[in-house]
Amino acid sequence: MRTIAIVVVIALAVVLPEVAQASVSFSPNHQATTQAPAGWNEPAGITAADGTLYLSAQNPEISGNPGSPDVTIARSTNGKLWSEDTGYYTYMQSKTDGTLGDVTMAADRAGTVFIGHLNSNLEADIEYTRDGGLTWQSANGVAQLQAPSGASNSPFLVDRPWISTYSPDTNYLDTTVYLEYHDFAASLVYIVTCSMATGSLVCGAPVPVSNTQTACNSVPGGVAVSPAGSKHPGRVYAVWSTADPATNLVSGCNYTQLAPFYSIYVAWSDTPSVPGSWHQSPVYIGPTGASQNCPMTAPVGGVSTNTCADVSEVFTPIAVDSAGNAYVSFVDYISTLDKHYDVYLARSTDGGTTWDGSTTGAGTPIRISNAGGTHFTPGLTAGSAGRVAAIYYATTYSDQPYMAGSTCPTTVPPETSCQGKAQPEPPSTAWVTDVSESLNATSPKPTFTQYQVSDRGVTVHYGDICNLGIYCDGSSSGNRSLFENNAIFTDRNGYLITGWTDQRQDPTAQADAASSNAQTLQEAHDEIYSSCQLSGSSLVANPPGGPTCTK
Repeated sequence: MRTIAIVVVIALAVVLPEVAQASVSFSPNHQATTQAPAGWNEPAGITAADGTLYLSAQNPEISGNPGSPDVTIARSTNGKLWSEDTGYYTYMQSKTDGTLGDVTMAADRAGTVFIGHLNSNLEADIEYTRDGGLTWQSANGVAQLQAPSGASNSPFLVDRPWISTYSPDTNYLDTTVYLEYHDFAASLVYIVTCSMATGSLVCGAPVPVSNTQTACNSVPGGVAVSPAGSKHPGRVYAVWSTADPATNLVSGCNYTQLAPFYSIYVAWSDTPSVPGSWHQSPVYIGPTGASQNCPMTAPVGGVSTNTCADVSEVFTPIAVDSAGNAYVSFVDYISTLDKHYDVYLARSTDGGTTWDGSTTGAGTPIRISNAGGTHFTPGLTAGSAGRVAAIYYATTYSDQPYMAGSTCPTTVPPETSCQGKAQPEPPSTAWVTDVSESLNATSPKPTFTQYQVSDRGVTVHYGDICNLGIYCDGSSSGNRSLFENNAIFTDRNGYLITGWTDQRQDPTAQADAASSNAQTLQEAHDEIYSSCQLSGSSLVANPPGGPTCTK
């Protein structure tokens, strides 16, 4: 996957203690993945029209060769008991193009469930079922418009696909699926429009949506569609993060992600399959300049962004509520505000034109994580107007970025500019999984409440969480064993379902975290765990029923 001087004052959300919404509760944790071998991580989740819950995952412990897929799906009808979708796995064993993870899921109002992922040709495939998983079909090589195992005609290599649907009614023929990905070399961000109008998923040509600022370095954060009945029905949003083009070039581009990613952009369109129809809007431009504590973040004088702001603690998920308000969540260390890695929320109430009241990225996103410590790997979901929730890893250890004078790891490609990137957390660092929720996220002073959704007394991971993509397990020393995505979504009544990568089954977890081989040792114990909401307010303003998890 993956020099404007602006001083930004960030608005802090009013952070309420857990007792402020004491009626909100979550279930004990349930293991969703049970298929051998262990090593399942980076979950995605969705609720089907019939209420069935789905959690998918990838497994780097499996080769990904044809006949040995490293993508799986777990299903549940109550959020407690999960079982493997054997029909999907069997179908994937019959495919000729293999799988390479990076899973993403979506569903329509007509009962169709979609799952996207990379294949072994570094293309993007989408599988779908219309009968609850009994049978599956594919749109292969979606980003390249090729038959299975066909050669690529994308500029270079496809990386990190995300999918979303527009489903105006309960007729599956009216469903449109949108896929976002970026090209790993040129790093353009693309949207592919796929239609079910013929009864099968047929995909059109990839349309570039990013701007020249993106240069050779981007991390695609997700795609979302404004639903039917909203202010902008069918409007498609694609989000990505990036850095300064010159800094990108001298620090290794997508391979290292070592440039300070201080910019988030969204592109939006009402006619997404039409080239030239996309509008680019800066969501957030991090503070830069002499007041920052990370001078000379580039190895060549004159191209430094002078910033500790770094949103490449991947990813930057996007969601749209039922009224058409759009939200982007991200992690950043903003030294002029709070010397912690916090989870923030940027908001647009006018269809993506302005974000937090600004057209330049100088708006005031909201801090939604609890104060202090370190917070990584956000996922995001939205419900009725102003109702949003995010999931993320949290620890009391306060991490710091590399700053001026710091010694960077010296490996290849040249890691001469690590300043602004998160330093590895020590092996003793204990992580849990939290959720932050708001019922008034579009108000001038929104309130967010945090809940720990991983079981009390359980550590889901010890040690470093590296956020530099493939560089973590390539030539850097970071620990990527959790990979980079957590899942949060709602059941059909608007109550929260969560999924995250968890290493609690590692009997020597803390010792493994201290090993020079920590990533390999810990990744082998990865499983997806889930917790579901039992009580409290729904993300749907007037839910038609109670939580699925109480069944």
